[in-house]
Amino acid sequence: MKKLVVLTVAIMAMFTSVAMATDKINVVKYSRAGGLTDRMNENIAAALGDNFGEFIQVKGCAAAKKVIESSSTPTVAAWQTEYLVNDGKCAVDKNLFQGTLASAPYYICHMADNAQAADINFFKNGDIKVALWDSAFWSVPQTDFIQSVNPKAKVITYKSKPFKTALPSGEVDYKMSTIPKDGEACVAVLGETNEGIPSGKSFGTDSNFAELGYSYSIVGTTDVQKTVHSSDAWANRKDTKYQTWTASYSETQSFLNEIVSKMTN
Repeated sequence: MKKLVVLTVAIMAMFTSVAMATDKINVVKYSRAGGLTDRMNENIAAALGDNFGEFIQVKGCAAAKKVIESSSTPTVAAWQTEYLVNDGKCAVDKNLFQGTLASAPYYICHMADNAQAADINFFKNGDIKVALWDSAFWSVPQTDFIQSVNPKAKVITYKSKPFKTALPSGEVDYKMSTIPKDGEACVAVLGETNEGIPSGKSFGTDSNFAELGYSYSIVGTTDVQKTVHSSDAWANRKDTKYQTWTASYSETQSFLNEIVSKMTN
């Protein structure tokens, strides 16, 4: 009888350990190591604590989507919100949307020693040039806002490396980005940040993108949004410009569809 009890306990312990292992949550990494998306996935893993399983490394969001869709264990990933556009190759079914993660507002900045660009009237009425990062998706709402404030503005898109040098070299008067650099001052921020910088809405524009930020959602087979947002690891993350963001699936789709509508007009 004693042997039977010991055997039963051993079997129960084995099944408990298997169950605990399958409860671990994997995180899919699919982007450049050390980049923002990669860091967002690191943030999720850190926030999961003891519930984190392992990183699954693949190349690109389409491959990550396949991993998530076919996974037999809980699996999640930080997802650039533009990937959720319904006809995109990285769009996922609604049941795989596990909430929004983080968003950082766009700033419009100039070199701090550029007195002309510091004049808000120059931004609103001058023959200005504005640098945008070369994103077919985000440059559309950014341009819409800028030209709604100043129809004479010339918007120029740059690939990553020249984007960094366009403003300090004097090629443009302003640059729009989520994180202002040292030596820059900003004439507007497309959100409320309590920094004393005029908000996009303060310009009285008719653009629907006076509040706009680069953002991430969470996709996967299990809901981890509240766990991440309430964790110490999330509270202590380094990317503090990316604030906690909560929006429903329908709100997110409505926002994305508004941009897609502008792209097709």
